[in-house]
Amino acid sequence: MLHCLLGKGGFSEVWRCYDLVELRQVAVKIHQLDPRWPDSKKENYTKHVSREYEIHRNVRHPRIVSLYDVFEIDNNSFATVLECCKGTDLDTLLKSKKRLPERQARAILMQLLSGMSYLSQPSGSRQGIIHYDLKPGNILFDELGDAKITDFGLSKIVDT
Repeated sequence: MLHCLLGKGGFSEVWRCYDLVELRQVAVKIHQLDPRWPDSKKENYTKHVSREYEIHRNVRHPRIVSLYDVFEIDNNSFATVLECCKGTDLDTLLKSKKRLPERQARAILMQLLSGMSYLSQPSGSRQGIIHYDLKPGNILFDELGDAKITDFGLSKIVDT
């Protein structure tokens, strides 16, 4: 069930939704392919999102936004279902506060380092991951104010 629009990008929208099966708030990113695109562009975009899903799907850590599911809506659109972070992002926080107290900045940094350390270490069948797009806009805060890394669109698997 859709609640409200959280944000818009070039080819996608992110909505806050309620998962009626799991009974939880989620963020649903709806990817829309332009029907006027050539098949090669549609295929490249779909491959990019599929690769992002393959990298992100086995990642489970309290400092990383969880990816729950991906599903097709129709021939030109599909959705990814993610953990919903009800707080703001670090970019918005920094723009509004201009400067964070050292204690708060240190706490955020330690949380991010915990998540990045987890990503870099192989675990079970999961290989190490390099994020490649860690920036304030990709750091979300949950309702408790804890930092979580999101957006694995540029990430890569560490070559063993």
